[in-house]
Amino acid sequence: MRRTRTASFLVALGLGLSPALLSACGAVPGVSAENLGSMRDAADRGEAALGVPADLVLAIAWAETRWTAPSATEVDEHQAHGAVALGVTGIRPDLGVDPLAVIAERLSVPAADVEARLASDPAFATLAASAVLRALAEARYGGAIPAADDPGAWREVLADYVDLNGRIGAEHAEYVLDVLRRGMSGEAATGERVLLRSRDVSPSTEIEAALEYSGADYASATWS
Repeated sequence: MRRTRTASFLVALGLGLSPALLSACGAVPGVSAENLGSMRDAADRGEAALGVPADLVLAIAWAETRWTAPSATEVDEHQAHGAVALGVTGIRPDLGVDPLAVIAERLSVPAADVEARLASDPAFATLAASAVLRALAEARYGGAIPAADDPGAWREVLADYVDLNGRIGAEHAEYVLDVLRRGMSGEAATGERVLLRSRDVSPSTEIEAALEYSGADYASATWS
């Protein structure tokens, strides 16, 4: 069952955490990667099992690849220039956590199969991004994660996801969050029609990136 904002606030206060953060105590959460029907289904499953906002994951996929899985040729070209981003959600192999190991553990798939599935299965890549975001949040906040009903509280984690620091990381996070503010629709690599309804995403004074960010212009080719 999804927590309400009030419940999230009370849990955070009881643990001595920021109200924007929830406890992630106990066993490392996992989720089945079987029978994923679509990117939307995968994002919803990730929110239900891992507490990562579904719309935020889909916004990342839009920012990274416009919901279109990179071709093998495009992947090879990026790798030749030292830029590696796997799958429709653009997962980087070198982050503050080992994303491929995280995906294998939390989605219960063989480690040797992870890269191939990221490249070939957009729904799997969507759920995998939820697992990576959850692990990055736990690493940053000492086991706690931001509330699923507050995408703006994930700013620092969004910067961690692309391994960017300081103002550049904050600007990238705002770019992804702006996808949620504007809303987006389009056809995904799975053939499904993805709809992100516009929503309010307010700055959070408890996230350092929000304090650092003071505005930026986003050329359409900046994050493609």
